[in-house]
Amino acid sequence: HGNSKDVYTPKVVRGLQSKLIRQVSCAEHHVAAVSETGVLFTWGRGQNGRLGHGGTDNELLPKVVEALMGSHVAQASCGDFHTSCVTLNPMQVYTWGLGLSGRLGHGDEADCNLPTPVDALSGPHVSSVACGGHHSAAIVEPSGHLMTWGGGAFGKLGHGNRLAQTSPKLVAVLQAKKLVAVSLGPHHSAALTQKGEVYTWGQSGRLGHASQGAEVDEMLPRRHSLLDHVGVCQ
Repeated sequence: HGNSKDVYTPKVVRGLQSKLIRQVSCAEHHVAAVSETGVLFTWGRGQNGRLGHGGTDNELLPKVVEALMGSHVAQASCGDFHTSCVTLNPMQVYTWGLGLSGRLGHGDEADCNLPTPVDALSGPHVSSVACGGHHSAAIVEPSGHLMTWGGGAFGKLGHGNRLAQTSPKLVAVLQAKKLVAVSLGPHHSAALTQKGEVYTWGQSGRLGHASQGAEVDEMLPRRHSLLDHVGVCQ
């Protein structure tokens, strides 16, 4: 809204009032919005380059990510310290912001102040991306396979260990499932299959498996059998 005051009731973002916005993603300190025409806007805290404007300045108003002009942005996701998006022409996954633990997927831990292609995802068609506190994920079509990368604490990447992964890696235990949605928290992950099955993994205490015994960290995706007949769609 052009200032840093708290707002206690919904208020129109005037900088976007003339735009048709089809998707929004919020993190603790920044926001991204995608317009119907595929333009990406970001604003909030600019630390580590998470806004994608080429620097680390804060932005109090929505600002177009100029580096992606000409590429139709289909979807964006904000993590605590980084951001990602999928473009359609050409199809490409971009990430930027804090690179610690390899969360940007570029094979290293360098920060990026501008949207940078994730080369490992240049071949397959990616339908959606997600950013968590320290890790990232993407769903690849038409298989519906899940790729994860970044910090591996508590097993939140789903690879059976707690190791960091600096490039996208297939979550092998879900290879036989067609995934349609993925969501990442600071220390855990969740995914939804085409059949409505819900899987969670990562830090205990937030995975929803307590009814099946004392929760422990899950380093591999574990299905919620209690939700099998609920008809989960998102």
